[in-house]
Amino acid sequence: LIALVDEASAALVRAAFSPVVRESHDFSCVITDATGALLAQATASIPSFIATLPRTVQHVARTFEGRLGAGDVIITNDPWLGTGHLPDINLVRPIFTANRLVGFAASVAHATDIGGRAASVQMRDVFEEGLQIPPLHFIRGGRRVDETLMAMIRANVRTPDEVAGDLFAMLGGLEVIDSGVTKLLREYGQASLKPFAEELFARSSAAMSKAIAAVPEGEYSVESVIDAVSPELRFTTCVKFSQCRCSIVFNDVPEQLQGSSINSVRAYTQAYALYALKCALLPELPNNEGLWRAVSLEIPQGSVLNHSFPVSGLMRHYLGHEVASSVMTALAQAVPQRATAASGSAPLWSIALTSSPVDGRSLNQLFFFNGGIGASDQRHGDSALSWPSNVAGLPVELKERFAPVRVISKRLRRGSGGAGIHRGGDGLEVSFEVLPWPAPVTLTFNGGRLRVPASGVLGGAPGAIGEFSINGKRVDPYSPHQIRPGDRFTVRTPGGGGFGNPCVTSSPNP
Repeated sequence: LIALVDEASAALVRAAFSPVVRESHDFSCVITDATGALLAQATASIPSFIATLPRTVQHVARTFEGRLGAGDVIITNDPWLGTGHLPDINLVRPIFTANRLVGFAASVAHATDIGGRAASVQMRDVFEEGLQIPPLHFIRGGRRVDETLMAMIRANVRTPDEVAGDLFAMLGGLEVIDSGVTKLLREYGQASLKPFAEELFARSSAAMSKAIAAVPEGEYSVESVIDAVSPELRFTTCVKFSQCRCSIVFNDVPEQLQGSSINSVRAYTQAYALYALKCALLPELPNNEGLWRAVSLEIPQGSVLNHSFPVSGLMRHYLGHEVASSVMTALAQAVPQRATAASGSAPLWSIALTSSPVDGRSLNQLFFFNGGIGASDQRHGDSALSWPSNVAGLPVELKERFAPVRVISKRLRRGSGGAGIHRGGDGLEVSFEVLPWPAPVTLTFNGGRLRVPASGVLGGAPGAIGEFSINGKRVDPYSPHQIRPGDRFTVRTPGGGGFGNPCVTSSPNP
């Protein structure tokens, strides 16, 4: 099944139009059982989709119960049904054998644009994010795409060809999964995925329970500080272990923010909490629903970690990625040999370059940048890699192809990782020159750890903070900036935290 979703993933990438999907791999493909429980997830994937895409499938299964047929495809980007923000478009296709629903093929991908305002932490509500798509039939019975719906989507986005092209690429991936599952069941003489799912979930649940039981019983807490808003946000993450059960409790969580888009829906918060726990305790086991049966979460409703309609969550990664770091840092108190220090890539950094259409040309490009990963008991942190989001940065040549910029330099920020027995990974520095474009260009920065660095653990030093600058001057990263030809701007991502007492001699960071 994993090979099958990986094949679908490869088909999607080969057919995708946008660099966000094709190069940065901000997407996923999954197979679920008939209830929407996760059976397999593509290897090249975003960790948050472990827990968000199956939730979307479950909503679709309930909403359209008895009304789905072979070849149908449902589309939605409802944030509260899964991923937490509108740019992630979900497609769900039921899988039938002998007129019996046996499972679902599903895919999600980050659209280059969904209308609304450019990516910003300053959003009054979800209506400013862009086009909302409730669960709707995109295809019925394998026939043509709903042209009315497609016309509506194309009319509301700045890059209609890229958005539509990626949707068709996703459909191709779902076709691969559907035909593959049908063939697999026929090959093994099975009428359903249910017996396999029950066995898979039972084994995975037992393995996670065993891993949890090996952790010393107790409660391990850490306070998180989010510097993307003023005043800073603080909340406490408490990871509790008792026999074969683990609970993750979020305390002192601020109420959801009106006028800010860094709020996170419950599924997204849950996804990154579970991902960090799995990274530490059971990294080798494939992702599936059974892993989470021994784990519970308590997230206050109406808080920034579990916000309600119509509050915006467009930039929910500011909190979601910190959740992963907070769980991992708490685990360092219990199982230091399995944990890592905080990452400079949590939250993920990006820039958005946008302009109004002129003469049929429009500009709407999103580029990701990675910081240094936190060090561990085993090794130095990796430099300029992504954790926990797992997205790839775009090569220099493609940045210059898709946007009116010239890359002046791209280098590691040597020494930006925190000192320790093992040092944190270094951040990245990339400098750009703005080239002529037929319309005014707006530059929007997004990144955290500009005042509060990635923390070290067990005596390790924090990494260096990040920085945005235009023409050599530091700028407010959370407001849009009008840039002109000849302007230069620079992105300096944070370093990861160090592991262990930095007074102990360490080997050079490779």
